Amino acid sequence: MVGVINASYTDNGGAMALTGSDQAILQPRRKQAEFYSSQSGVQTENTADTGGGINVGFIDHGDWLSYTPMNLQNITALDFRVASAGTGGRIELHVDSPTGPTIGTVQVPVTGGWQTWTNVVMPVTDPGGTHELFFVFVNNPG
Repeated sequence: MVGVINASYTDNGGAMALTGSDQAILQPRRKQAEFYSSQSGVQTENTADTGGGINVGFIDHGDWLSYTPMNLQNITALDFRVASAGTGGRIELHVDSPTGPTIGTVQVPVTGGWQTWTNVVMPVTDPGGTHELFFVFVNNPG
């Protein structure tokens, strides 16, 4: 869920009035994975697990999720709730495209089940300004 502020203005200036408008999208501090802007390869599924509701799953090597607009000012780390019954892997955070500069990475451990959850923390570097952020999933070999 996001907040949106729209503003517009028209002056009373003579024969040719000037009009302007702008929009600001305010992202919440806590963002659930299923509320992505775009994706490649992943699927969502309903779940009844505690803290769940809808999971992002069926993740293969190279799949990604993106969120926009995002600004990491004063953000030093991101928390993830993850599960892996496979070989584990990592999540890489890229700026502006799935192959853009990497500003964070975190290992996803094998948890023993697709509904066996643990939390991991990704330290991040603020790229400055507002960007589209891409979370790219990289599987461990095997």
